[in-house]
Amino acid sequence: MKNTLSHTSIKHQVSKSAMIKPSKIILLLLTLLLVFATLFIGDHLVKSQQDIWLLLTGEADRYQSIVVWQWRASRLFAALIIGAEPV
Repeated sequence: MKNTLSHTSIKHQVSKSAMIKPSKIILLLLTLLLVFATLFIGDHLVKSQQDIWLLLTGEADRYQSIVVWQWRASRLFAALIIGAEPV
């Protein structure tokens, strides 16, 4: 017995699995917003876009760099890894 699939059923399965659901896009955008808020908002607030740029390029003062990259970023990445769900 030969097992055959029609061309249309294969096309339908591929296109359905390749689609990105709007809910996933919303969750991704919300996650990115929370990542930004976690890194740059807190008791030691990063005050301007220039401060953010200095932090991203590594030219910020030592204290701000420690607060953002060692304290906040490590907590953020731990939360993302622990909360991640396998796809």
